[in-house]
Amino acid sequence: MIESIPHAVSDGLRKENAAHAERMADCDMDAILARHPTADSYANTFLATVEGKQFFEALPHLPPGARVLDIGVGHGRSTILLATRRYRVSVVEPSFALCEFVERLTTAYGIPLDIFNAPAEAIDSLSVAGFDACIFNASLHHCDEPLRALTNCRRVLAPGGLVLLLNEPQLQFFRSKAWFQRQLEQGTCSSGDYGGNEHIYYHHEYHAMLRSAGFVDIRDFVSNRYREPDGYINYLNAVGNPPSTIVIRNQYYRVIRLLESSGFLGKSVLSGLKKMSLVQAYFVARRP
Repeated sequence: MIESIPHAVSDGLRKENAAHAERMADCDMDAILARHPTADSYANTFLATVEGKQFFEALPHLPPGARVLDIGVGHGRSTILLATRRYRVSVVEPSFALCEFVERLTTAYGIPLDIFNAPAEAIDSLSVAGFDACIFNASLHHCDEPLRALTNCRRVLAPGGLVLLLNEPQLQFFRSKAWFQRQLEQGTCSSGDYGGNEHIYYHHEYHAMLRSAGFVDIRDFVSNRYREPDGYINYLNAVGNPPSTIVIRNQYYRVIRLLESSGFLGKSVLSGLKKMSLVQAYFVARRP
């Protein structure tokens, strides 16, 4: 069942919701279930992606059977992956059209699920709390007020509960946010967009937001793409990057792998590269 939580809707969120509703209008659920008759089959489509590999690599941070609040779930791929791994999942998603899609899908797969139609900024109004973990998978940067969203997560977590920020874009130190905005306006943003709430942050800003929201033991980990680069390289090829860019990326990823295995000095260099957002990372922090 979908529970709609009263919340404010910004212009950006309104545009994103409209874009999702338009795309979901042509969704053929029967065709999806014919291609993926089981929850494992559907989850495997996520595991085959760069984003899914990063998500899966982060799961060992969670205790077995944890109660997880999956935030901004889109088509529910992460949610179904969590359910197939025996985590107890609840969902927060601001697009009602996507909430309906996830409800139909999980009902077909026999997955019990609480679905809340709301943005992360309204999590403090949920009828449930005491989660072991909150997960933002490529969704925190869509929030109008990310600090409020993180603060709300801390409130619904059990003591010692974790927040995970996965697959969040990070702006390289030599780029400005004005530059990013121009990419959005010109339609040349490599990560794509939904025509609405798109933001980006530097590596240090994620750390600062987590601290300000009251989290402790904030850690960051190098993205899986550097250890398994083929998926991301294929993506770069698909979106038309020149061969020279692909060659440079491959060499850079090789350097990152070497640094990871090069002892204290290599890890110190890697830490500096992360702080400059030259190496993409994911974040894990704990509620005291």
